[in-house]
Amino acid sequence: MVLPRDLSHHGGWQAQQLPQLRPRWRTAGEMAATPVRYMRPCAVVPGSMKPQVAILDYGCGNLRSVYNAVREVGGDPWIGPVAHAEVTHIILPGQGAFHQLPDHAPETLGYYRERGIPILGICLGMQLMCEGSEEAPSVKGLGWLPYHVERLKATRLPHVGWAGVNHYGTFYFCHSYGVPVNLDREIREWPERPCAHIGTTVVDDWHFYSLFQNANLWAVQFHPEKSGKAGLAFLREFLKL
Repeated sequence: MVLPRDLSHHGGWQAQQLPQLRPRWRTAGEMAATPVRYMRPCAVVPGSMKPQVAILDYGCGNLRSVYNAVREVGGDPWIGPVAHAEVTHIILPGQGAFHQLPDHAPETLGYYRERGIPILGICLGMQLMCEGSEEAPSVKGLGWLPYHVERLKATRLPHVGWAGVNHYGTFYFCHSYGVPVNLDREIREWPERPCAHIGTTVVDDWHFYSLFQNANLWAVQFHPEKSGKAGLAFLREFLKL
C-alpha cells in the first residue's frame, strides 16, 4: 500500500484550537514500570467505545509504563506496528535516541495525521516531531514542529526529576535534549501560525518548550506515564480527542 507523503510542518498548524488543559493537575507521584519490546494488539470488542491506541515500538524504552497508563485511563492499547484497522490514537513514546525512527515511519505517520488521527509525542517522540536534532545532525525529523532540538544547557545531565510546566502543573522529566525557547525566531519566521497551547519549563535558567497542543497534534517533553495523577489526567484528555 502506497501512502501519501505530507510532512509539511506548515500544514501541521492549520487546524482548530483545542480547549486548554486546566492547571488543576498539580499532583505528584510515579508509576513503576519495566520495558517491553512487543505486545499483541488487544482484542477489539464489537461495539466497544474504548479508544484504540497504537504505541509505536521503534526500539525505545519505557513502553510498558505507557501501555499501563493508557489502559488505566480507559484506552485499549497495543505495542508494535501502527497499522491497525481500528486505530483511533497514536503515541510516539520515549526514551531513546533521535536516529531510532524507522525509515517507513514518516510516510505511515503522515498518512494517519492527514486523516485527523490524534498523535501524541512523548519525550523523544516530541523531539522526533521537530525538524532535526543536534543528537543526530544527519537525520531529518518529521518536521511537524518548526523547531530544532538542542542539547540542554544544564549543569547536570540528564535532567531527571519533577519540574513545572507553566500554567499546567508539575510533571516528571528524563532527558538530555530539548527545544529552546526562541521568541524572536518565532515572530520572524512564523508570524501567521495559528495559536496553539504551549507550555515551557526552566532548568538552570535555560528555557525550553515542554508542551504543544494544536488540533490532533500533541507533544510533551515530560513523561505523563510517570507523572502520577497529573500525567493520567493529561492522557485522559488526549484520549478524548
